[in-house]
Amino acid sequence: MEKNQIQQFKAVDFQDYLKEQLKNPSIKKDYDRFGKQLEIAYQILQLRKKRGLSQKDLAQKIGTQQSDIARMETGQQNFTTNTLQKIAEVFGCNLKIEFFRPIMATSSTAKSRGFCCFVYFLVILWYI
Repeated sequence: MEKNQIQQFKAVDFQDYLKEQLKNPSIKKDYDRFGKQLEIAYQILQLRKKRGLSQKDLAQKIGTQQSDIARMETGQQNFTTNTLQKIAEVFGCNLKIEFFRPIMATSSTAKSRGFCCFVYFLVILWYI
């Protein structure tokens, strides 16, 4: 892009952007399906950058390939608990996986479909 063709971009708050995008039923469906995986991917990416590690460095530390880290960080690869534990150890974090009932489990839609509870998979990495 030439100097005189540089476009002006407005800074956008991601949460505001996401809230607006989730009004689209198609996007909401995909977000509900892949959202947690993308949240984990984003956490891994942020921790890696904060520590100044390259994808190759992180891959070597957990015994995998750089391409696997790239796929993890873009949400294109499923995570095993073993892999997540290795990543947590590299960053000096605890790994917590928790199942819980969301508030929406009592909705009429859930009851009409015969679901007594929904189960979510939550992964949290935090510093020790």
